Amino acid sequence: MALIICTPSEEDAPAISTVHLRAMDANLLTHAQFPSPEGLRFFHGWLARDTVGHLRHRDKGVLVAREQGGSVVSFVKWCVHRPRRDDGDDDDEGKNGGKKKDEEEEWPEVARREYLDPYAELTGRVRDGVLGRGVAYYRESSLESAMSLMPVDANTGI
Repeated sequence: MALIICTPSEEDAPAISTVHLRAMDANLLTHAQFPSPEGLRFFHGWLARDTVGHLRHRDKGVLVAREQGGSVVSFVKWCVHRPRRDDGDDDDEGKNGGKKKDEEEEWPEVARREYLDPYAELTGRVRDGVLGRGVAYYRESSLESAMSLMPVDANTGI
């Protein structure tokens, strides 16, 4: 079976969300966070909205793998994490896609906030610990310009 890798349209967001949820079905945390069919339906819609956000935001992206018949069978999403401003607040291109803390989405009753909020905080700390405060990803159009942006180790020169 040959796959076609391409940028999806916004209309593909529900199919991408379905693939995402299928992949997470065995994950007990998913079912703890969204324990009911209503919760999973909410999460499906949330993932679809997040996908549309990735398609619209200049520092985020999505690619899909399609079967030759057109069905989405896999996907990848990414986000460029820009350096934070000196005041410690995320800039407009930051980890929340330009949202300030007071603008973040509220979880509905069908979601278990007691699992969602600590998980989001934990993954944010881990991401900051791994990626640091610098730019973590470059999407350049040529290898030469990408190579010029790569960090160089002061000890090895590599």
